[in-house]
Amino acid sequence: MHKSIFTLLVFFSFCFSITAQNPFPCGTQPYKSEWLKSFQSNPEAAKTVLDSTLYVTMTVHNVGSDDGSGYLSYNTILNALCILNEDFAPANIQFFLEEDVRYINNTAFNQHDSVLDGGLFMLQYDIENTINTYFVTDPAGNCGYNLPWASIGMNKGCSGAQSHTWAHEVGHNLSLPHPFYGWEGGVSWDNSVPHNFFNPAPRTVLNNYTSFKDSLILDTLIIDTILVELVERTNCLIAGDGFCDTYPDYISSRWNCNTDGESPTLQTDPDGVEFRSDGTLIMSYSDDRCANRFSEDQMAAMRASLLMEKPEVLRNEPPDLPVDPAFVFSPVFPQPGEVIIPENNTFQWDAVDNATHYLIQISRLPSFAVNEFEEIVNTNSAQIENLRSNTKFFWRVRPFNFTSTCANFSSLQNFETSEPTSIQTPSKIAEDLTVFPSPTPEGQQIFVKWTGIDLGQSNFEITDLIGRQVLTGNVDLTSNRVIQIKGSEGLHQGVYFLKVQHKNTWMIKRVMVNN
Repeated sequence: MHKSIFTLLVFFSFCFSITAQNPFPCGTQPYKSEWLKSFQSNPEAAKTVLDSTLYVTMTVHNVGSDDGSGYLSYNTILNALCILNEDFAPANIQFFLEEDVRYINNTAFNQHDSVLDGGLFMLQYDIENTINTYFVTDPAGNCGYNLPWASIGMNKGCSGAQSHTWAHEVGHNLSLPHPFYGWEGGVSWDNSVPHNFFNPAPRTVLNNYTSFKDSLILDTLIIDTILVELVERTNCLIAGDGFCDTYPDYISSRWNCNTDGESPTLQTDPDGVEFRSDGTLIMSYSDDRCANRFSEDQMAAMRASLLMEKPEVLRNEPPDLPVDPAFVFSPVFPQPGEVIIPENNTFQWDAVDNATHYLIQISRLPSFAVNEFEEIVNTNSAQIENLRSNTKFFWRVRPFNFTSTCANFSSLQNFETSEPTSIQTPSKIAEDLTVFPSPTPEGQQIFVKWTGIDLGQSNFEITDLIGRQVLTGNVDLTSNRVIQIKGSEGLHQGVYFLKVQHKNTWMIKRVMVNN
């Protein structure tokens, strides 16, 4: 959808004097679209069926500095997308990437001082017919914000494990206001009149929605009067956020919930009824420990928003099938504890069903706090050029596709490097060596066929998954000759690795024995 920019004379800043270490939860200003008002005016029409999954295409932009530094880690993005889909699963809404993460080198965008500046940058980079999200270092002092005329800005520091900020901003993108709608500026829209929560709340509050409408246009100050929601559900359709299954909430600052998942602050509605805010709602300002759900009416509104307001972002089905989060990792090279030379190695592992990409990490630390190597590959192998010599390393792999990002890293594997002057040459996967039958029935001999140039007598060994040697011997690597692996009929059911050594080169093949 094309977005136009009109001359702007007055745009009220909604940035707060808050450090990047303690960002404001949400920079989305109080706003309720005309569509949502119309939708909520007919409560029965608001009830939508949740039995069909809506697949929503998302574009993720990873914004860094001009010199290409400061990006959010790819692993964190995968985790964030997983959490986003978990948060929206009860609504039967699922997001996927139609293309890989986009990288933007733009220091001014990466740390922008106002939401207006961020929105103007978004209009330069937005991809049509998707929901665009930009991960930046400082989105105008906020954890995140959504602009109706642009896209979503997310603070990298608010995108970690178990953070629901992205779900909160996507909720805004799909029409939802805060449950404390109208209280964002306190009683008087600009926080100039304090409110004592022990006293009954006023019947109305003032709200400034000058800058937050469906398009960026020239406007003077627009102040609206909003009814304060009552504990009794008598005005729930026309007060607050307009949803009758989200109860009153007057707290527009970050708060930690109590053991009951409610606000520690006791509030009083205009009728004198005391209550505590519901901390389980993702659209509230409760901490991430408590926020975990959207209400039924909120979910219905978001689905209706997609179907009626944003049909262009919907797809009939996702591009990929799920990756099993409980996949079993089978390394081919290097094997556990193997000593390899530090240069020019091809790491390989068994392909994981439905995975189109893999994130591979190599580190000297089992915590992977610092990585020697990190790369996204679209095959089940990666070329590693140079590693430190005489060093113990750990490595792991995370499979994913652009629909399914919840599979975690594989089990931890380790290997060591030798001196670079070692007589060994790089281990490799043999392309000219065929193992059959595959899989091999238990009690039957394994055969191999060599189709490369004549090499003559070579040594072999068979090891199990944890690197224990179970069989050794000699084979004659004459071109197109079929060779028996003597003693292999004694192998029990399981996965093994056949290593054939000719002079200074190891060639490795995976062997599976079935009963």
